[in-house]
Amino acid sequence: MPNLHYLLGNTCPNALKFNTAFPFHPSTCLPSNLNPAVNEFASSPPLKVLRLRVSAVNLVFDVTNPRGVLVADVFNAIFGYLQNPLSRDVYGGLPSHVREATDRAYHCRLQGASSRRIQGINEGLALVDCLGERMHFHSLTYSPSHGVWDVVLF
Repeated sequence: MPNLHYLLGNTCPNALKFNTAFPFHPSTCLPSNLNPAVNEFASSPPLKVLRLRVSAVNLVFDVTNPRGVLVADVFNAIFGYLQNPLSRDVYGGLPSHVREATDRAYHCRLQGASSRRIQGINEGLALVDCLGERMHFHSLTYSPSHGVWDVVLF
């Protein structure tokens, strides 16, 4: 198992402020002295593929880079995959309390995007909305039984 970059492990969570509902920008998510670190390899040794899982929305995806996955690749992939549309069938199958939390998260996300003039977000219901208030990145932890890196959110 490779070693993770410190921005992806649990050794640096207080410095990182990444809300996965919005695009990752180093200038708003990290102290300025850590901005260059996002262009470093996500693991040592560098891997061309990292398989991630967001278990709260049953999402597994690969982050790829033929030269080696970078920290920024990981953050951008998490945002991108969580912007996938939430189908009516999945939404309808959610328990009522989860649907209510999803609706609140959706409205907060759109309101936040509008007030901050953020572009590039899905304007319909998205997987990220199912996370409710637990949409902030904390770290990745390896799950050997599944061979994936779990995205830990708070």
